[in-house]
Amino acid sequence: MKRLSRCAASAVLIPFALAGCDAAPAPDKDAAAQAPAAAPARAAPPAAEQAARPVSAPAGTPLVLAAGGLELPGAKGGAALPFGAPAATALAFVGKALGGGATERGRNEECGGGALDYATWKGRITLLFEDGRFAGWDDKGALKTASGIGLGSRRSELRALPGLKVETSTLGVEFRAGALGGILSSPGPDAKVTAFWAGITCVFR
Repeated sequence: MKRLSRCAASAVLIPFALAGCDAAPAPDKDAAAQAPAAAPARAAPPAAEQAARPVSAPAGTPLVLAAGGLELPGAKGGAALPFGAPAATALAFVGKALGGGATERGRNEECGGGALDYATWKGRITLLFEDGRFAGWDDKGALKTASGIGLGSRRSELRALPGLKVETSTLGVEFRAGALGGILSSPGPDAKVTAFWAGITCVFR
């Protein structure tokens, strides 16, 4: 694992070796709105999500990325696997849906807000856990939101995300939409999503 520092409202272990997490990024001129204020160091899952109980995911179910966790296709009424669910429940839920256990598991002791555990399904998704609870995800290429957004999506497609903000940060061209966040390949209108996350994460800034 690379040495990383924790920032909220983004979700996970992305390969950027950049400095400090306290500088507010400059607004991108092409953004639909002004850049938001710097995010706090930590963001705990909402209490309602912590109390929610995940539903069962049938084997082979294509999971859907969501701001509050992971959903099942066509599901309504909140995340099937919400942030705040026990780590063991999340691992079993995703493992069953993706047809097998995580290909890599570990613990990052060096996040600024405290240690995070992680589990990666190669080429699909990484889950992050804080204090034994599902706290964030990082898209690895196989999963998308209900509106079809994921790695490789174009900037124009991000307009489907409510509250979208695009800004230039030490990570590059960064976007945020509530608990969702990520990186674009360039400032241009044809830029593609190169990193996509939600919840708690560790990133270099």
